[in-house]
Amino acid sequence: MKIDLKIRHSGFKRVVFASVVVLALSACHTVPKVPDEMMKQINATDCSQDQCIDFIYLHGSRPAETKTAQQEHDTFDKQVDAMHSWIMAELYNRPEAHEGLLQQDQWRINPEPVRFYWGDMSAKQFDILQDQLDWSHTEKGKPGSLVNTVQKLFVTGLHDTFWVSKFANSRKINLAINDAVMKSTSKGRNVVLLGHSAGALAIQNYGLFHWRYVDIQELRSRQTSKEVRQALRGVRLKTCIRAMLESGFSEISSQGEMVPRLATDTMTDMGTFRRFRRALWAEKLKILPEYTEKYCAPSKGIVGLITYGNPGLVVETMAMTKKAEMLLFSLRYVMENNLFWMNINHIKDPLGYSVYDGLDIEQVLEKRLGIEIVPRGGFFISGIGEGGAGLAMAHSWYWYNPSEFANTLANIYAEGFKNRIQEAD
Repeated sequence: MKIDLKIRHSGFKRVVFASVVVLALSACHTVPKVPDEMMKQINATDCSQDQCIDFIYLHGSRPAETKTAQQEHDTFDKQVDAMHSWIMAELYNRPEAHEGLLQQDQWRINPEPVRFYWGDMSAKQFDILQDQLDWSHTEKGKPGSLVNTVQKLFVTGLHDTFWVSKFANSRKINLAINDAVMKSTSKGRNVVLLGHSAGALAIQNYGLFHWRYVDIQELRSRQTSKEVRQALRGVRLKTCIRAMLESGFSEISSQGEMVPRLATDTMTDMGTFRRFRRALWAEKLKILPEYTEKYCAPSKGIVGLITYGNPGLVVETMAMTKKAEMLLFSLRYVMENNLFWMNINHIKDPLGYSVYDGLDIEQVLEKRLGIEIVPRGGFFISGIGEGGAGLAMAHSWYWYNPSEFANTLANIYAEGFKNRIQEAD
């Protein structure tokens, strides 16, 4: 079912506010609305009857100015409404989206976006940090409110990014994301996850930890320890990093790498210790299938990730240790499981980075992993948005110019989909 939408882009080049606190999600800004006639056609979707795709939105940095929790929620809701309307309109206007995302028009986009607000999780630490900045200027006499404002700009942008990157915090958000995904897929819906700034890092980490890209027999073949290889013999399962950690089979080493539990420990009586370790591994591997179903993302349902203003490249996580194998295996999972991952940054965004940029991703993955990649419809692409913002505004461009961002997003999807088709030919 194809919606006939004719969209005209007026540019939206002007900046609609002058505040230097550009990383805030502020309710005072005006964003363009999709014309009413277009919205009538889009809203004709009935997800009780149609096969629907839920778009789940994660915000980025919390507001720098003082707001109540309810105001922050309301601001996020308004921005998601505007962005989602434009994204739907643009995707429905692209034949590539009808062929790919909508699967030959068998699926429709749910006109009601799913809002995943996680600011309250970091609220206490964020408020303390803001108070410390205010105290610094009051007690130490640092010059001028502008300095305080600029400091808050950077602190606001970076605080939640580093908060999300900490393992315990990331785990909390990832489990909540998984609950949201399961809620949608249990209704028979597909899911696209969208995240800005620290929210981009959150869903990137969600893919790293919750996608089922760990093939136990493949993992066994990559082990150098004879003891580990023997423990994994006969275990045939595709699982995720989160399940392996939660089950207690694996742990994070002091070097930040995932290893079998106690694999690097020693005791005076190594014979007794090895027998204990092997018994422990056998016990944990026995419950791993149960933990896989509980903690891993569903094997079907997630169809794509859209990260924007993504600072993930420069934040030290497990994906960045050693050979960054977690990130590489997750990209392989995208390619082999008919997912898409679009990473979009404004060209002037100081906090937005490409995860990878190039058309030879399959060859790069094969070279780095030493494993053949068998594409099955998925694609990864990093894209750039331009115009509509200077350096100071670029990290907020996505929210305050939703028509331009949606147009960029749809164009990048079309490019990634066409590249995939050409490679298949």
